[in-house]
Amino acid sequence: MVQWPPYLSHLRPSRWSANNNKTVHGTRKEAQSYLNGVLRDQDLGRFVEPTKLQLEAFLDRWLEEVAKPKLREVTYDHYSDLVRLYVRGRPIGRKLLSELTPFVIQEYYAELRKQNLGIPSLKKFHVVISSSLDQAIRWGLLQHNPAKSVEVPRLRGKLREEKLRVIGDQDQAQKFLQAALEEPNGLVFILALSAGLRPGEYLALTWSDLDLDQERLVVQRSLFRMRKGGWRFEPPKTKGSHRTVTLPTGLVELLRAHKASQPPVSPQKADLVFRTLDGEPLHAGPLRRTDLRRLLKKAGLDERLHLYSLRHSQATIMLQAGVNPKVMAERLGHCSVQLTLDVYSHVIPTMQRDVASKIDGILFEDTRD
Repeated sequence: MVQWPPYLSHLRPSRWSANNNKTVHGTRKEAQSYLNGVLRDQDLGRFVEPTKLQLEAFLDRWLEEVAKPKLREVTYDHYSDLVRLYVRGRPIGRKLLSELTPFVIQEYYAELRKQNLGIPSLKKFHVVISSSLDQAIRWGLLQHNPAKSVEVPRLRGKLREEKLRVIGDQDQAQKFLQAALEEPNGLVFILALSAGLRPGEYLALTWSDLDLDQERLVVQRSLFRMRKGGWRFEPPKTKGSHRTVTLPTGLVELLRAHKASQPPVSPQKADLVFRTLDGEPLHAGPLRRTDLRRLLKKAGLDERLHLYSLRHSQATIMLQAGVNPKVMAERLGHCSVQLTLDVYSHVIPTMQRDVASKIDGILFEDTRD
């Protein structure tokens, strides 16, 4: 008979005890093997007694005590929405932390896919589950993170260049520029295309951030729209996002004219480069839905392009122009060169053809009759 220590009675196999909290399915030999593993972990100081805390309650606590203090508000709200939609009130939410296994989580992901949850949303949900269970280990509630062994589906069926829409060549860029010059808010889009800033970054620019004589600007804040209305400034997205960007001379001339034509702002308001008549920052939503769409239609370009497409277009232009990837990463505010190359790798195959042509001209030109 299996000798089950009294202090581990709650782990005793159900077939030998009616008052247990842990069911060990299988043979007596398997139960003994499980017990040996528990005793070994206890001897090594690694044993974690199974908790009765449900996943739903744990995630609520993790969101409030861990996620909320360190995440940007928009990210925290998104994580909260994912927990509300896919955990709270569902069978997975009532499972104990100790009942979560890679198989259980994998099955639930498959179920969410059958319910038409998109892969990008599933990936974000996986980040919530995996990050929170890492915290469960730090809190002594779990020994291992079962989410680490779960496979998350990958996007298939579309090439990166098909998903990442950009202004593709110099002719399109010129059409875009000419159409933008005729739009009331066209300078916003010209700067976005020329400097590669994120929408929140250029909408938060104040005139003190620009040095027109030196033809440069400093990114040191981002505009954040709150869910219940209102706005505020936040620090840039990452440490690398705080950067100095050199501006093309043509853009500087347009900015000088814009500043000269702008009415003075109230001392109580930020001296924004792009603002409404009452001194408030422009809203990205209407800019995309109304101004940008009208501009694209006028220029005869793809009306599916969005505000981030202009940033991506700047990166594509830089790669095609042969700009050093390190300089690109710094200009875009990426945390690493690798991130820049991963995001814009769709441009590299065409660049390979250009490189091959140049090598051909250098090495083999004299070999032809």
